[in-house]
Amino acid sequence: MREYGLLAIRAVELSVDRDIDVKKAWEIASNEIFPSSSSSREKNCPKSAFLGLCEEGLVKGIAKGKYTTSIKNKQYALDGFAILKENLSYKNDERGTKNKKNTTTILTNTVGGK
Repeated sequence: MREYGLLAIRAVELSVDRDIDVKKAWEIASNEIFPSSSSSREKNCPKSAFLGLCEEGLVKGIAKGKYTTSIKNKQYALDGFAILKENLSYKNDERGTKNKKNTTTILTNTVGGK
């Protein structure tokens, strides 16, 4: 997993375990993941995408709320989530035909959706 994915996971852990606002948790986690790279810590796109998913209640453990003013990065993340949801809803069986799967279970376990 790339660094920003790890950062997002750590931010959720901090927010849930320590009852910290998710934006503050992102800041703390970014200092842990990127201790010597201020430019990586300050990148707004990954932060806004993550906070956009949180805002919509799509991150397990984080309540819906107002976390970002970003429009584009939030939308990119929501579009990606929709693509994942659509693609995870089918799987190929041994013959290569598509079968419907339970997307809610998959997304809850692998993407963190509710």
